[in-house]
Amino acid sequence: MAFLNQPRIRTSSLSISILLVLSGVLFYYYRLFPFLDLIELKSIDIRFLSRGEKAPEPRVALAVIDEKSLEAEGKWPWPRIKMAALIRKLSDGGASVIALDVGFFEPDRPDAGEVVDEIKETARTLSIQHADFIRFLDEIKKQRDYDRILADTIHNSGAKVVLGYYFNQDIRMPAESGETTAKNHTRNIKGSLYIADRYIPADPRNPLPAAIPLTASGYPESNIEVISKSTSYSGFFNAESDIDGNLRWIPALIEYEGKRYAPLSLMAFSAFTGAPPSLEWTDYGIQAITIGDREIPVSADGKIRINFRGKQGAFPYYSATDILNGQVPSDLLKGKIIVVGATATGLHDIRMTPFDRMPGPEIHATLIDNILSGNFLYYPSGYELFSVIAIVLSGLLMGIFLPFLGGRAGLILFLTMGAGYVFTAQALFNGMGLILNLVYPLLIATLTYIAITAYQYVALEKKRRFIQNAFSTYLSPKVVNELIQSPEKLNLGGEELHITAFFSDIQGFSTISESLGPKELVLLLNEYLSEMEAIVQIHSGIVDKYEGDAIIAIFGAPYQTPLHAENGCLAAIDMQNRLESLREKWKAQNRPVLKMRIVMATGPAIVGNMGSKKKMNYTMMGDTVNTAARLEGVNKVYGTYSMISQTTYEAVKERIIAREIDSVIVVGKKRPVRIYQPLCRREHENEQMAEMIRLYETGLSFYRNREWDKAIHHFEEVLKRDPEDGPSQVMTGRCRLFQTAPPPETWDQAFSMASK
Repeated sequence: MAFLNQPRIRTSSLSISILLVLSGVLFYYYRLFPFLDLIELKSIDIRFLSRGEKAPEPRVALAVIDEKSLEAEGKWPWPRIKMAALIRKLSDGGASVIALDVGFFEPDRPDAGEVVDEIKETARTLSIQHADFIRFLDEIKKQRDYDRILADTIHNSGAKVVLGYYFNQDIRMPAESGETTAKNHTRNIKGSLYIADRYIPADPRNPLPAAIPLTASGYPESNIEVISKSTSYSGFFNAESDIDGNLRWIPALIEYEGKRYAPLSLMAFSAFTGAPPSLEWTDYGIQAITIGDREIPVSADGKIRINFRGKQGAFPYYSATDILNGQVPSDLLKGKIIVVGATATGLHDIRMTPFDRMPGPEIHATLIDNILSGNFLYYPSGYELFSVIAIVLSGLLMGIFLPFLGGRAGLILFLTMGAGYVFTAQALFNGMGLILNLVYPLLIATLTYIAITAYQYVALEKKRRFIQNAFSTYLSPKVVNELIQSPEKLNLGGEELHITAFFSDIQGFSTISESLGPKELVLLLNEYLSEMEAIVQIHSGIVDKYEGDAIIAIFGAPYQTPLHAENGCLAAIDMQNRLESLREKWKAQNRPVLKMRIVMATGPAIVGNMGSKKKMNYTMMGDTVNTAARLEGVNKVYGTYSMISQTTYEAVKERIIAREIDSVIVVGKKRPVRIYQPLCRREHENEQMAEMIRLYETGLSFYRNREWDKAIHHFEEVLKRDPEDGPSQVMTGRCRLFQTAPPPETWDQAFSMASK
């Protein structure tokens, strides 16, 4: 709308967008509304669901302690000897790495060893020291030392075994545990240390960090010493859910007593490749984590986003009891990283993920899959800056373009921008694992769109009410609506448009008005004008003004249409038909019957507000208007009730049936004007009408060739068919006049009008 293009509206809209952009940046930078971050997390879940499931890395599988295994092998925890058997089966099957998402935090069945020790002590007391007997007791104790059996199995395994442990939430170790216990735990987890742990100072002059940019964890709960010493690989299996309970990431490291430790999944990959994990960090957080030539994307606060492959069961699940009983072929295990852990619901190792409920072992398997395949989720470099730029652009673009657009176009722009950004974010997520911030840019774009649209609506309604209140009492509703759409047209002046000027009056109105009282005259005139104006408006015209009984109307302005001449002719035909019906009604009421004369001319004219700054009128002026006004009296001369100029006829001849009446020179004009009588829509033409038009136009041709007798003959043929045909009556009389007093040789075939 033109109104919305005014500088004040553009400036205000841009100010609104700038204010909202600044607010959005502050909200984002200071995280003033945590629920928005929660919505952002949910949007990542939706991106997973939209992307769908993806085939996992084939070198990862799970050996699971499921309901079937518990039913067959007994309740959990199993004896260490059974776990040793499981590891032996996996190793013999050709597994490359066995990652244990289980812990061995207490000695297994210490009672057997204690009983043997008591027997040996009793034998010593009774002086029973037979060598074979003592060896027998030692052998029994050795056979019952399941922890040692498990440790030896791990140590001798052809597959590399990675032990799992966890860090407690409590920062401090209980006092009763003692310093020795703390040292033992620290020693037991050294297999998960980042071997290359490099600090890069932000200030080279200060080589030591002012503060470690990582949250310190609680003390570790490690495997018992004999098992911890059986392998050089271990990793923690801590995983923390977000505030909505969904698990989306695993810590890439946990800091404890100034050292940093790696998770089970990273250590499993380290064991698989034989390359130790390395870490680089600065005062601002984690900078890089690498294992061999593989760099693992990690956030500054040490989080690895998990690129889930799908719902639970995306990886091969092999039941532990099937493995123990040799029912899993070795080719399904050979060369693979096998994650061992519990999936039975009763063991409470189930986490919520974007796709589904998922057991902990499969989450670790998923991260191992991400590292093996290189299919990570990550934020773009300079993610925070990128998000701020997206917020700024989303708001400013709304503020810049919305003032130039109407309601529908503005909505299309808003939806297109929003959908385009969402589509781009989803495409980058699907193809590259790239995470863009969706919530803040879309929120600011939405708020800006709503705010600017609301502002424009209020401003527009205010202007609309002013215009309606000021002009609706004396302007056509269509003109009022046009002014609402384009208020600048309230200014004085006009524009040149191609229009059709319409004039009509009532035949013998002066005589009729003398025969009626004022009240009756007003009622009759109001009914007539109301009916005629309605037809004008139906055909997209507007009434310029009323002058007594006369109607002056415009077709083609303010609504500009190439069909204005056709609309004017159709209005004239319908007005004459409606007036014929009204005459029947008035005749039955003993009221005067009215006949209306209509003329139209088509061409250029100046249309707009004319008058003074205090009082103006939306009207038309120019040569086309003058021609139409001059033709108004020509109807009376030829006895016709509808007449159009040649310019109008040329514009409507494909749709309207009209006959040429004559060429006339109206008062004030030097050039002749050909005049036509519109009769009906082309589809309503009949044979009788076509024959009368042919006869009349043939007579007109003879008339212009000075063949008066032949012209009279054809005009009279028309009168035989319609004795009331005014043009034929006039042209017959004129031919008889020219028979006795021919026009001069310079005659231009036009008839000069003596008066208006």
